[in-house]
Formats: sequence, C-alpha cells, structure tokens
Amino acid sequence: MAQASHDLDATIELNWPDGRVVLSIARAQLVLHNPEQPSPSVDLVIYFSDEALAVAILSGLKSPIKAFLAGDFRSSGYIVWVFQTLSVFTKPRKPR
Repeated sequence: MAQASHDLDATIELNWPDGRVVLSIARAQLVLHNPEQPSPSVDLVIYFSDEALAVAILSGLKSPIKAFLAGDFRSSGYIVWVFQTLSVFTKPRKPR
C-alpha cells in the first residue's frame, strides 16, 4: 500500500451492480471483510459502473479523475476524500 495509507483510518465499501467489497484500512493495514458476514458500518461507499473499472482504478491502470469526469463512478462522500482514499492503492511516482 502507498504511504498515504498510514494516514487513513476508514471502512470503505467498493460497490458495483453485481457485487461489492468491504475493507478497512488502519495503521497501513488492510482488512477485507467476509461478504457472507454482516459488514461493519462504512465511512465511505464508492459506486463503480462495473467490477472491471474498480479493478482498473485500484490497480492504477485507469485514472480515477478521468473515470469520475466520465461519470463512471460516484460516492457517498466528498469527492476530495474519495480521491485521497483511492490514492492509498497507488504507488508514488518518481519525479521526472
């Protein structure tokens, strides 16, 4: 996880039309919650148009800003917090 994960303490739901993942991040540790068990209350829900988009954004293959501007995802919280949250999944880039 990226350095930004050290500052994040949240439970997040990643949601798309036919599935979802609930995860908690605290002290740079990631916990995936069992989908067959009741989920803890979430601080943020990010709604993706499909699972492939979620994977592409979380793996750094697609820009979350471009996807947001195209209307491919939305959230239950402030968009700035969404972009900060998504940044924990990306590696810092080397300065050019």
